[in-house]
Amino acid sequence: MTLCDNCGSPVTPGDAFCGVCGAFLDWSAAEKADPKPAEQPKPAEQPTPVEQAKPVEQPKPAEAEKPAEPEKPAAEQAAPEEPEEPEEPEEPKRPEEPPVRSRAAALVVPVAEATPPPAAAPTAVPPRISPATDQPGAVQPGRPIAPRPVLREFSDVPDTVGEIACANCGTANPADRAFCRRCGRPLRAEKAVESTRRRWRLSWPTGRGRLRRLLAVLTLVALLAALVWAGMRYGPRAVDAVRDRLAKPELITPNSARASSSATKHGPELVSDGLNNRFWAPVAGHEKKPWVELTFDKPIRVLNVIVSGGVSPQQQDYARQGRPADVLLELWTPGGTRTEKALHLADRAGPQTFGMAVGDVSRMRFTILSGYGLTGGNTSAIAEIEVFRRP
Repeated sequence: MTLCDNCGSPVTPGDAFCGVCGAFLDWSAAEKADPKPAEQPKPAEQPTPVEQAKPVEQPKPAEAEKPAEPEKPAAEQAAPEEPEEPEEPEEPKRPEEPPVRSRAAALVVPVAEATPPPAAAPTAVPPRISPATDQPGAVQPGRPIAPRPVLREFSDVPDTVGEIACANCGTANPADRAFCRRCGRPLRAEKAVESTRRRWRLSWPTGRGRLRRLLAVLTLVALLAALVWAGMRYGPRAVDAVRDRLAKPELITPNSARASSSATKHGPELVSDGLNNRFWAPVAGHEKKPWVELTFDKPIRVLNVIVSGGVSPQQQDYARQGRPADVLLELWTPGGTRTEKALHLADRAGPQTFGMAVGDVSRMRFTILSGYGLTGGNTSAIAEIEVFRRP
């Protein structure tokens, strides 16, 4: 069984790329399941040791020659042996002195013959195994031989159910492969695209499912219509509210002023002259609900109104005249739309601010409903009215 060199997964014969990691499968890859031992080189023959010269043998001194014994007669030889008398030992002859050269050679110390070291036992070489058919032959070092390409055929791969065609080369691949076996291109991307397309494919249900789908569509349409209506109805108001919150109010002077009645030297124009020591006051006993009205040349969006009641900002002068308590503020647009605001002023000297947000105002009227200190013929007086608009 052939295995992938990169991840170790089993590889189908004939595949050019691994189906798990997509690595290229070299045509010379050997089967990793039954590895074969590599041939071991033969040990080099050891050189034969050179024989050393043998030492020169020294001449031995000549042995003294013994005198030859005389032969005995045959009669004596045949006769029974009688015990012989012990002979007296003869004095050994002195060996002759060797010459001077022989004496010099005798003085040389003999040296034992050098013994060569034992030869190492030869290592057993396993029998040579023929390489696999799909492996290149043995190559001597330094002389590489380029391997020949092997043509791979895919006819031996069994047919599988649910094959995936590669988008690059069109080769059919089994469903469990992640990479194409011919070109190595990833196959999971094609699977993801195909599943996404199937997921977003619309199919109209039948029976009870059709009714549910119809109700869902109608509900969605109604919700969208409600959102559009709410945007058209309350959208401008929401935008104006945001702009009112972020804008800085700007003081504006009215174009004209008029009143229901005015005392001598206390006309309605004094409420917008910018001075708080001059005031407007109605005629005493003339009417129960006096009013003063301001007109603007262009419609404005009113944000704040500041009212200074009484005749003076000084407390000792403030109590000499009547002061307004409850005031009805009416605002009109150029089209005639009327808006009312109820204002309540505290009984103290100085300006009092009232916030509001009314658009397209071209005319506004202040009607005094009640007041402070109206005894003894006193009437309610207003020293100053300041109007602030949105720029």
